[in-house]
Amino acid sequence: MDRSFCKVCMIVALEKEAAPLINRFGLKPYEMPDPKLPCRAYIGRYKGLELSLVLCGKDPEYKVSCIGTVPAALATLEAIRCFQPELIINPGTSGAFEAKGSHIGQVYISQKIRFYDRRINAGTAIQAWGEGNFSCSLTSVLARETGLPLTVVCTGDSVDMSPVDRDILESEPVVAKEMEAAAVARVASLYGIPMFAVKVVTDLLDSSENIGSQFRRNFNLAADNLCTGMEKILFRIARS
Repeated sequence: MDRSFCKVCMIVALEKEAAPLINRFGLKPYEMPDPKLPCRAYIGRYKGLELSLVLCGKDPEYKVSCIGTVPAALATLEAIRCFQPELIINPGTSGAFEAKGSHIGQVYISQKIRFYDRRINAGTAIQAWGEGNFSCSLTSVLARETGLPLTVVCTGDSVDMSPVDRDILESEPVVAKEMEAAAVARVASLYGIPMFAVKVVTDLLDSSENIGSQFRRNFNLAADNLCTGMEKILFRIARS
């Protein structure tokens, strides 16, 4: 890469996604300054990097994991305020299309990140703002040096897909469908902080099987692969 980083922050939606990363990198709990927010944080060091991981947390009223774009944006803002990261990474799970060459357990690095369900048909500029289309300038080198393929990460707030959503997703060459990355990218871009996503496939969107069933069956394999992929990436970042 053409620059070095010392302070790296991971933004993660689900506790189930975060736990293997916390264990792999030996991260310890860190008390966040705003108790009103559900975010939780962990810190540690790896190969000279200062690592932080901020988890979106659980909703205090409904007692469920905070998933989607709003919790991801809040977690990213709090991470920036607390840890002043030089690089933000959003690891997590995703769906993908078998017809586009994806398979369960495949780990991807984002080449581009966009919203797929924000259709604001009120002019060219606001539509472009809604879609996002965040370019990840660091990842072409990382993909080459780690052997991990690139993808377009597409973010939306629904697990299912409308016909219009499906058409948009299928228009991209290779796609990872998930619920946080573009929100993380939006906040990171406001602060001028480089950001990319790392996504592992837990479910195939063109399968006849229920997405939730696929996720539960494939999660352990996917989590192991995601940790291995993140280790390759952080090792390469630490060497730069």
